[in-house]
Amino acid sequence: MARILPLLLLLLWSISALAGNRYWIAGSTGNWSDSANWSDEPGEEDDDDDDDDDEDGVSVPGPGDIVYFTEDRTGDCIIDITVDVKGMRIESGYTGTIQQGSHPVSIGNSSFKIEGGTFQGGSASIQCNKHFILDGGTFISTSDMLTVVQNFKILEGTFTHNAGTVEFSPTGTKEFRCDNAPADRFHHVIVNATDGVKLNIRSGDTLYVTDRLDLTSGQLGQGTVAVEGECHIDAGWDHGNAELIFTGSGSSELFLHDANWNDSHIQMLKTSIDSLILRDGDGDGQMTLGSSDNDLTISTGNLVFESGVDVELLFDEVVIEQNGKMIATDGTLYINKDLTLNGGEFVHNNGILRFQGADLSDINLNNGSDLIAYKLILDKDDGEKLRLDASDSLRVLNDLTLLNGELDRGTLVIEGNVSVASTYDQGDMVWVFSGDAEQLLSVNTSDNELETDIYLNKSGSSVTLETPLKLLDSDYSLYMQEGTMKTTREDLLYIGDNVTIENASGTSFIDGPIEKIGDESFTFPVGRNGIYAPIAISAPSNSSHSFIGEYFEVDPAGAYDSESLDFTLDHVSGTEYWILDRNVGNSPVYVTLTYNTERSGNIDDLSEVVVARWDGSEWKDHGNNVLIPGQEVPSSGSLTTSQAVTDFSPFTFASRSFNNPLPVEFIYFNATVDRRDVILDWATGAEVNSENFEIQRSQDGHVWETIDEVEAAGNSSVEIQYRCKDNDPFTGVSYYRLKQNDLDGAFEYSDIEVVEVGVLTMSEQVKAYPNPTQGAFTLEGYIQDIESIKMFDVTGWEVTQAITVKEMSATMTVVNMDNLPEGIYILYCDNQAIKVYNRP
Repeated sequence: MARILPLLLLLLWSISALAGNRYWIAGSTGNWSDSANWSDEPGEEDDDDDDDDDEDGVSVPGPGDIVYFTEDRTGDCIIDITVDVKGMRIESGYTGTIQQGSHPVSIGNSSFKIEGGTFQGGSASIQCNKHFILDGGTFISTSDMLTVVQNFKILEGTFTHNAGTVEFSPTGTKEFRCDNAPADRFHHVIVNATDGVKLNIRSGDTLYVTDRLDLTSGQLGQGTVAVEGECHIDAGWDHGNAELIFTGSGSSELFLHDANWNDSHIQMLKTSIDSLILRDGDGDGQMTLGSSDNDLTISTGNLVFESGVDVELLFDEVVIEQNGKMIATDGTLYINKDLTLNGGEFVHNNGILRFQGADLSDINLNNGSDLIAYKLILDKDDGEKLRLDASDSLRVLNDLTLLNGELDRGTLVIEGNVSVASTYDQGDMVWVFSGDAEQLLSVNTSDNELETDIYLNKSGSSVTLETPLKLLDSDYSLYMQEGTMKTTREDLLYIGDNVTIENASGTSFIDGPIEKIGDESFTFPVGRNGIYAPIAISAPSNSSHSFIGEYFEVDPAGAYDSESLDFTLDHVSGTEYWILDRNVGNSPVYVTLTYNTERSGNIDDLSEVVVARWDGSEWKDHGNNVLIPGQEVPSSGSLTTSQAVTDFSPFTFASRSFNNPLPVEFIYFNATVDRRDVILDWATGAEVNSENFEIQRSQDGHVWETIDEVEAAGNSSVEIQYRCKDNDPFTGVSYYRLKQNDLDGAFEYSDIEVVEVGVLTMSEQVKAYPNPTQGAFTLEGYIQDIESIKMFDVTGWEVTQAITVKEMSATMTVVNMDNLPEGIYILYCDNQAIKVYNRP
């Protein structure tokens, strides 16, 4: 042991002798590699006569040396070799320049501190394994990479990035500090800390990156990160709580590689015309950004999402300020909590806006306009709400899907289809069906019930139920403003006790059946095919009793024999009837039918018109409520049964005399194809005050044209038959109907007949040659007027205007079709068809 101790002391002395300080004394060459430029004492040349190798200076600094540049010697230094030292100090009195050039610099476990002079980075790397401290002077970084393992502090002086990269690679919690205002800029920054290790930006300070920020691993804590260009968040990033700001002019991009930003705020401060684009860095079609208790604020500029990507925003609040705009993804945009528009703009981009999460979501519209979504999905946790201010509106242009949660306050304006899942939690947000497109409504909640006010405000279009709809809560109503709601016996509209349907009219009613439950009188606002024809009942005796009402704009004779009449009746209506069924209970009620002369026919003596009911074998007379016979008859009104009705079935108007000209009774109306013609046959069983019949046709069943008129008999009680021919029908499917006009202007329509006119077969009487042709051919045997020749392509489109026809003799005609492209054409002549092959 006595021998070992002296040897150990000798070894430690030897190591300490090898590790020392080196002072720049600026010899004649100025090169780092020249030992004559170094001393082991400040401001002195080496005078150690014992070291023959360093006769004019000490050795060049090595891994164990701390290098000093002091005020004693201020000459410039040129780094002409690879540098590997323990530390470097550029003191405040030093005024020279240290030029790195193309040689790497590595600084060990002692700091790199600059207080004076200028360090001019070159094109090689700088590795700082301890602290980097700029406390004066000028540091011009390398254009390659500056790596700092521990603290990075700019206290004073000037930092210039030189278009290089700075990598922060701490292995323990370290600090970034920049006291300069405005903050010094970095070109490219990489944060590559050990997993779970945090680089804290001092509170109030900013790490400002002009080109690119790579967040590879570790965390950024406190302070602010400002980015003008790209930001890449890699899969290994561990979050943190520094605030992220995108600023400057030009576009910025944020790439998310299966990772999220810090647990802190993100703010956009771009110029108003510039954008931040969120990119799917890993290509999986999904991005997640933000965290609870933190906000995304778009103060200025446009936030844009990469096309085809689903984006989940986990922020506490997404705020769009006056000069900000969010252009949503065309995929699905998930919002976990609040969305606020403080004068800014949300652009739906034809994507899906989906509210989700376990907390209340508020939509705050402080911009004086609606929030407009293309498609909307509500999928909050049970009982959680999507809430508007009472005066605000959320407008959905396409599909609305309600999966879970509640809709609370404000107004929901819907222009597309609606699907309500069984897990939807209701809510009192007002629903308005709007727009001119047809809409579908599917309600799959418990008992198919909705608990909200519903407004129908559609322009010439309908909402069609795909499931039953029950409005049973008396706190809410159905408001008819414009448009119709279409129902069926399977997909029925139920109206509960004390629930009302308000403001029904000729432009807004229920096209189909309604079931009313309750003990109050009720008017069923029903109609069909654009005709409003309500039916009403008096109050049932029990709140659980229910009735179903429906209107049919057809002659009841098709289903119920109009010749089978109560002995008091002369005839029944030939244009309309109602079905009124008592579905639950045994309450007798008075029944009221409404009329107007346009749909119901002229009524001369209201006292002779009664409510009639089909009892299964004949029409029964249920009287009326007319007290004064002979009074003036209004053009529209209603009649009520004289007594409460106890049995229920079809109802219509009937007359006790021939005096009331209820409209024409059609026995049949048929349309048949005869070669190229359509033959129209019809017959009436009775006519009163009838003027004529218009023959109308359509290619789509919606847009009609009158092609002929036939004079009517006027008044008749016997069968009269009529016929008309359409000599020029459409090719393909066509629709025909009759419009019967009365002398006083009233009218009614017949049922619609559908026919299909096909291409006629090749004529054996008229020949075309040559066929195929190269642009012209001759018709042989055609003796009719050439003006009647017509040509069509195989789609049925007429192309007659593109051909020329010249009569050569009484039986020979030349047709030129040079202006038509190659193809197959159909030539019609003399009510015959010839298939012509044009091969120019």
